[in-house]
Amino acid sequence: PVVMAGSSPARARIPYYCCCLHSQTAIRIFTLIRFAITCAIVLSTLIQHESNQAKLDESKRSASLLEKYDWSDKVESKLNQFLYREKARRQLEDAQVFDLYTFFMDIIFLFCHIFVTSLLWAGAVSNKKSCLPIYAILEGLLLIVSSLHFLSYLVRSGTIKDADTDIAFVCLIVFFLFYCFFFAPRLIGMYYVYLNDNNVRRRNELIGRRIDVEKAIAK
Repeated sequence: PVVMAGSSPARARIPYYCCCLHSQTAIRIFTLIRFAITCAIVLSTLIQHESNQAKLDESKRSASLLEKYDWSDKVESKLNQFLYREKARRQLEDAQVFDLYTFFMDIIFLFCHIFVTSLLWAGAVSNKKSCLPIYAILEGLLLIVSSLHFLSYLVRSGTIKDADTDIAFVCLIVFFLFYCFFFAPRLIGMYYVYLNDNNVRRRNELIGRRIDVEKAIAK
């Protein structure tokens, strides 16, 4: 009879992480979810940039109309005219600076999300298990930075006390706790199982090969 070497159920494994092999399907499902989230982030970034650009164009049109406004036959003094124009100019400059800052921050976060998703895809789907610990660390850091960035955006926009934004922030915290205490340990566990299997294969080069049992016994 011909059997596959190393197929014995008594093959050495790290006991604590044996259950992680059963989580591989769930991790692949999460990979697809993470990919969908990344696509949604890309789409929302494009929509937000278009919205900010429309607001900036509206500010430019308002400033242009204010510059062309005829104050000669009005009651307002020249000082009020100067103050109105100065206020419009400052608002336009603030809008331009905020739009530029938001654009660069969105680009940075976008590349971070794409890179993290590619690491998860390589580790869970392409069987590059060495990417899993790197993904686990970077995903945790990205969640922390994203939470702080989201909180600062709520403070700047003045919507920190709105019910919808509070719910979104709570959901982000819950997802972070779920990731840290449930998902990340299983990712790292799969990596340790992978290392242990490689160690066993290095010690026994026959593992994974088809061998003839009768010939092996005869030797």
